Amino acid sequence: MRSNLKQQVLQNLSEDEHYLKAKQALGVDPSDHRFDGYKVEPDGILRFQRRMYIPEGGDLRKLILHECLECQRLKVEHVHPAGLLYQHHIPEHKWQVINMDFIQGLPLSKNKHDTILVVVDKLSKVAHFVPEKA
Repeated sequence: MRSNLKQQVLQNLSEDEHYLKAKQALGVDPSDHRFDGYKVEPDGILRFQRRMYIPEGGDLRKLILHECLECQRLKVEHVHPAGLLYQHHIPEHKWQVINMDFIQGLPLSKNKHDTILVVVDKLSKVAHFVPEKA
């Protein structure tokens, strides 16, 4: 981060209510669980789990996002659309479109079946399970 930007962060921190509460609580009682993960660096920057705390208000956040290369790369204007969307065919009648699959490798039943044929109607989501012999 550029040093002038860091100076602006430090200036805005001195007026930020959350920063002042955290700094005071960490100085008085470092075991205060409300501020777990927070630490104040020697230069006065407040960090939360290695991320710099940027105070709300003003145009500081906009300035940082404007200068951040990764933020610029991920902006909506720079991302290509995924492509045209199309609607899948919806069947008009039951059992017009089905899926079939086998479940194999099952233990033998009383009738010596070890495979199940599964037939699913895509419209009504009704399934039939047909026992089969391998």
